[in-house]
Amino acid sequence: MTRNLPGWLKNLLLGEMPARHRRAWLVLLWTLLVLVPFADYSLGRSAFHLNLYPVPVALSIFLFGHPGLFSVLILLVFYHLVQVGLQLEAHAVLLNNLAQLALTYVVGLLCTWLVDSYRALYEEKSKLASTRHELLLSLTHELRNPLFAIRGIVRNLARNLKRMPEDQVVLQLNEAQAAIATINRDVEGLTQVFRVDLCGLEPQIKPTKIREIFNAVLKRHPIEFAPQHPIVIASHCDQDKIVSVDPLLVQQSLDNLVSNAIRHTDNGRITLNFESREGRNLFSVEDEGPGIPQQDRERIFERHDQGSREKAMGFGVGLYLVRLYAEAQGGRVGVEEGAVGARFIIDLPEETS
Repeated sequence: MTRNLPGWLKNLLLGEMPARHRRAWLVLLWTLLVLVPFADYSLGRSAFHLNLYPVPVALSIFLFGHPGLFSVLILLVFYHLVQVGLQLEAHAVLLNNLAQLALTYVVGLLCTWLVDSYRALYEEKSKLASTRHELLLSLTHELRNPLFAIRGIVRNLARNLKRMPEDQVVLQLNEAQAAIATINRDVEGLTQVFRVDLCGLEPQIKPTKIREIFNAVLKRHPIEFAPQHPIVIASHCDQDKIVSVDPLLVQQSLDNLVSNAIRHTDNGRITLNFESREGRNLFSVEDEGPGIPQQDRERIFERHDQGSREKAMGFGVGLYLVRLYAEAQGGRVGVEEGAVGARFIIDLPEETS
């Protein structure tokens, strides 16, 4: 957007400049304002106003926005009132100049809006480019481990397949499938973040059975992929209850939480639960890992934050998406200390609008 502009003009247009450059522009602005009466007196009013007024006005907009525009025009109005008081300017000329200043103010407001819009667009584009860069770097880092695991498994099978017992071959293939599933979930999460950023999120609320949601999550995490992490449903959970939610968003949220638990715990059971309490639908995922430190319990739901658990937390979009999905349905997400590890809770209203 500003690639072909000179550096000084780009900095002025975007309002991003070192303090010494800003001071230099301020000196120029005040110099122009001082030259107004001098040029007015020396060159004559007939040609001066239309030619020089836009210069300090435009500079004030770039430096200070609307307050700068307003301040400069007030100074110019004051100057003309002084001219009339000193009988250097007739009342008829004063009215003409005030009308001209009023028109300048209207045009200046339009220019201020254009400058503000351009700066906001540039900032949004810069943030999007920075976010895309961070995500791609993180994704590259995160995909390296499962890809290395798959390569190691394939090499081992290629060299030793004939000598390996059948159960060992099955175990190796399950590990490879689990690594592929990890890659798939990471790519899905990245794609979903970009989709939400570009298109927003419109939940599709409909009556859904708890059992259907939980079964969909269990299918995504077969026991063969992570035998050290059995996924169970709490014994007291009423799976036949029907709730009004977006089933896909809830399923994806629980899926992300289960994936997060598998990544961050060496072993132990992962428990899915649902309960209805005081007009709220509470979905929870509880692990038997090290838990979440108190200081991390808010920021882990921010984009790209990885908290301070010992293992890496994906590329920081899984929990961020859980928060977005909950908020889109009028709810919230939080984490608390569980019986052993951490308990993540998706809190949704019973009647989601």
